[in-house]
Amino acid sequence: MFIFITLLIGIIGGTAALKLKIPAGAILGSTISVALFGIFSGKSVFPQEFNIIAQIGAGIFIGARIYKKDIMELKTMIRPAVIITVSMSLFSILMGILINANSDIDLITSLFASAPAGITDITLISLDFGADTSIVAVLHFARLISIITIMPGFIKYFVSKTGKALKNDNLCKDLSVTVDTDDSLFNRTVYTLIAGTIFGYIGYLSGIPAGTLSFSMIACAIYNIITSKAYVPVNMRKFIQFLGGTFIGAKVTMEQVTGMKELLPVILIIIIGNILLTFVLAFIMTKYSNLDITTALYSSSPGGLTDMCIIASEMGADASKVATLHLVRIFSIIVLYPLVIKLLLNFIH
Repeated sequence: MFIFITLLIGIIGGTAALKLKIPAGAILGSTISVALFGIFSGKSVFPQEFNIIAQIGAGIFIGARIYKKDIMELKTMIRPAVIITVSMSLFSILMGILINANSDIDLITSLFASAPAGITDITLISLDFGADTSIVAVLHFARLISIITIMPGFIKYFVSKTGKALKNDNLCKDLSVTVDTDDSLFNRTVYTLIAGTIFGYIGYLSGIPAGTLSFSMIACAIYNIITSKAYVPVNMRKFIQFLGGTFIGAKVTMEQVTGMKELLPVILIIIIGNILLTFVLAFIMTKYSNLDITTALYSSSPGGLTDMCIIASEMGADASKVATLHLVRIFSIIVLYPLVIKLLLNFIH
């Protein structure tokens, strides 16, 4: 009974946050509402099995957004894609070690808290490693908010001073799948869910770090690249985020909440580090590729894919390239970063 009450509270909290237009509102609203319910009532319950469902769902959603045109376009952007993936991975590891060395946060939590991937995806993956998911979620929220609110102003000021703006009228690429009149959305949704669920469960059984989410994501990506028929309804995406947020919130304790004030220096480190990384990567990419500086800056800003794409199109960047490079970043971090962390931990121990 308390399982359904907990989930209902998560859905209500996530929906309220979305109505208030809070960034990453679905997962953050559900996390906070369930955490408060659990702290004050002591009755929030959410079994481990729901985390598996949430990871499969997250993988399906990401995979369904990868199209054949993304792969084709990527051929012209190999260098910037490699620069972003390698640089951000190395930066995240160094940032995680720095956070661990200068705070009471354990190394595993620090490494996941500094990973430049989606807040839902990376927080769910961190559960498999025993990280403190409440800290991971809070620090990713700080990163997301800082990038969305601070970076556009910085980039606009920089471009206006240097005179390097390149006006581009490309709109943000459509992040939903084009409707095919030969197939109903219901059938497309069912086929997408079947592919993601089967391979997500295989990934879970494999024991590979983040295998559940990674396998479902790769399966749906391949299915969509071949057929262009993968489809996930928006409401299902929201429910997946509600589910993940509810699971995370159910693990929050009063001791964790009282210790949040100690995170302020860590949050500052993450914000400054990500801003510096954005500009360094942008300059490197403009030197070794044909990207203009505005497009490069938005491509290397580790904010949400949709958010950065929309902002980039409004600021005169090539939003199509921005979206493709962000997809590469998210895909690579989700697949490779957990493996790197496991190798690093094995080396340390």
